[in-house]
Amino acid sequence: MTQAANHAKREADELLAEIEVLRSRVAELEDKLDRRAARQRVHTERDQLFRTFLENINEVIWMQEAVTRRLVYISPAFQRIWGHSNAALYRNPQLWIEAVHEDDRKRVEESFECMFENAAYSEEFRIRRPDGSMRWIWDRGFPICGPDGKVTYAIGIAE
Repeated sequence: MTQAANHAKREADELLAEIEVLRSRVAELEDKLDRRAARQRVHTERDQLFRTFLENINEVIWMQEAVTRRLVYISPAFQRIWGHSNAALYRNPQLWIEAVHEDDRKRVEESFECMFENAAYSEEFRIRRPDGSMRWIWDRGFPICGPDGKVTYAIGIAE
């Protein structure tokens, strides 16, 4: 074999070796993508199951930011129990407390506010629905603290 042929063979062998390294790397990346896609499917399924749970229980599940008091989530049971749409509550987050019977409202407001100072909240009170009927509610809330120990959210359940 000539020197040029030997040189060409070495270059070809080096290219083949590089191709094998690239094929191996591509296979690793494909495996990694497959695992990531599988994890995403599991998360999506869990999210869907959790959403199905929240949308079908009879109790109201709620979540509110501590600093801004922005309503983050309210389950569909709010409309069934309070008689107001969820959209109305998102537009006016005070709607739930405005429905509380006037004899109970101050106590409920004060107790609810304590939750944002890292105290659990549990109150029974009456609400007046838009049709004039009254309902008794048992509402419980729990502060959620961030890494700094400050309350960042409150979550709760009302029935």
